[in-house]
Amino acid sequence: MTNTINIGIIGAGYIGITHAKSFSSLPNVKIAAVCDRVEERAKVLAEKFGAKSYTDVEKMLAQPNIDAVVVGTPHAFHAEQTILAAEAGKHVLVEKPMATSLEDCDRMIEVCRRSGVKLMVAHSHRFWPGNVKAKELIEKGEVGRLLTAYDSVVGGGFGPVGSRDPSDRFAWMQSRRLGGGGAVMFNGSHIIDRLRWWIGSEVKKVFAKVGNEVYGSEVEEYGSAFLLFENGVSATMTVSMATPGAGYCVAELLGTDGIIEVKTYENVRLGKKSWETVHVFDPETERDRTFTAEAKEFIASILEDRKPLIPGEEGRANVEVVLAIYRSSERLETVHLPL
Repeated sequence: MTNTINIGIIGAGYIGITHAKSFSSLPNVKIAAVCDRVEERAKVLAEKFGAKSYTDVEKMLAQPNIDAVVVGTPHAFHAEQTILAAEAGKHVLVEKPMATSLEDCDRMIEVCRRSGVKLMVAHSHRFWPGNVKAKELIEKGEVGRLLTAYDSVVGGGFGPVGSRDPSDRFAWMQSRRLGGGGAVMFNGSHIIDRLRWWIGSEVKKVFAKVGNEVYGSEVEEYGSAFLLFENGVSATMTVSMATPGAGYCVAELLGTDGIIEVKTYENVRLGKKSWETVHVFDPETERDRTFTAEAKEFIASILEDRKPLIPGEEGRANVEVVLAIYRSSERLETVHLPL
């Protein structure tokens, strides 16, 4: 590997643009290639960073100067593209959810291990400053022992199924073939990951109900779940993409000595004898800071030859909870993990 780490972006949509901007801001990192099945989209993003554009993933991966790739395509393509990249000797940052089945997660982990490349899952909420602040408060014992929690992501409505405009970044999520799941797979995986991270334990039981009758999507449009963790902490989660307009991302972490309220896009408050605002969201910089921190961690794991903070095993654990939610909703019964 040269002094400069060359990155290939797979998928030139909304999240691909985000990652290209973040990685390009790091020293000794260059966006070398962009691949998208829509040629014009690949060209536009590639030209912005002086990179080469491709419409064929395997042709891009065959370029010896590319050291690592970011997989930012619809969920159903994550496994195949990650495996192709690993087999080509490229390190991989794959967007969440890692994949749509546990079998694919296991294949991704094994091929990356066998190929000697790093595999990191882009659960960006572990890098949001407000979420990091909440984690610090928990670890410092500010709220004592955690007892229960609530977390939610609501908003970003799907829209009518019949008007699937290719430019709509939510449209493909309504396709089971492309997304493999809807609101729970897409935004619910954020909730599951940050609850596991904050609580510091694995989920052992799930009871859930999801639905899709608002727009008639092929996938779930909203849902709620009760999660019981191995350490005894319980949590409830709510997710909806059947609610257009202004949304919210709010969590409450209740402990024996206090409460942490996390409004990811507003502020973080610590409630003890009185409420104290401990972090204020900055709309001008916070999103950029989040994705830059995520990119920095991925690059550091390569340069330091260590496991990234969110390896494939973490992504797999989140997918397992998503699948448990689906199974529980289908059977209307409690599901025990591991599946």
